[in-house]
Amino acid sequence: MEKKKINDDSLMKSRSTKACITTGYRLYMGSFRRIFRQTWVPFLVYAIISGVLTSYLTVKYPALLAEMVKGTATSADAAWAITILGGTSLLSLLATLWCIGCGFGLLRQHNRDGIIHQAAKWHGLGQLSPLRSFGRALSRVLRNLTALLRHFGLLFSVLFVVAVFTLMALLLTMLPATILAIANGEAQTGALMGDPLGMPGYMTSLTLIVFTIAGFIQGYILLSTLFPTYYIYGSAVTQEKERNEKKNSLYRP
Repeated sequence: MEKKKINDDSLMKSRSTKACITTGYRLYMGSFRRIFRQTWVPFLVYAIISGVLTSYLTVKYPALLAEMVKGTATSADAAWAITILGGTSLLSLLATLWCIGCGFGLLRQHNRDGIIHQAAKWHGLGQLSPLRSFGRALSRVLRNLTALLRHFGLLFSVLFVVAVFTLMALLLTMLPATILAIANGEAQTGALMGDPLGMPGYMTSLTLIVFTIAGFIQGYILLSTLFPTYYIYGSAVTQEKERNEKKNSLYRP
């Protein structure tokens, strides 16, 4: 049974649009426990950093803009805001690359061994070279770019369906955070109009927690998009190989 499953999930196999999508998501969901154990540390780091960044943009930054409009903000406040935004944005980018590296590392495991392994000892801390993993994947894509472009219909149809599913899931997970952001924006607008700021004192902590949880879930939603695209690559390369073999057989004496 395990051998049959490996053969069904193997990369180098010609597949239709539906097969790329279903096989990719089946591999992701079927191996999610192993995936989670290998990647929860980098995704938690990403979620915390993105939670700090988005909660600052949602709560503190509008308050600073309101103070600037009133003329009560100082240059030190503006410099501190720029430092926080720049630092957290850079850390968020590095954490994103770390998560992407983990995703490509998982796919490399499956391509090499036919299975995604159990968690390593340090639960994802071994994936500290995301640029190396990303570079390997990018070099493979560039080497087979002609094959991928020749199968543009497959590429477009799979990516379109995956994008629709992903967008729907992201919008669902963003709903609580969006409500908090709208409530804070309305409060800051009212403060500019002279109304008392009616937000509770725990608003900053609540926003940070909500955005961190949402970021953690969204990270795994975005990670799932790699798996159908993984099978696009395998299908395109396999079909090109079969095409070249048929072409060579026609010219054999």
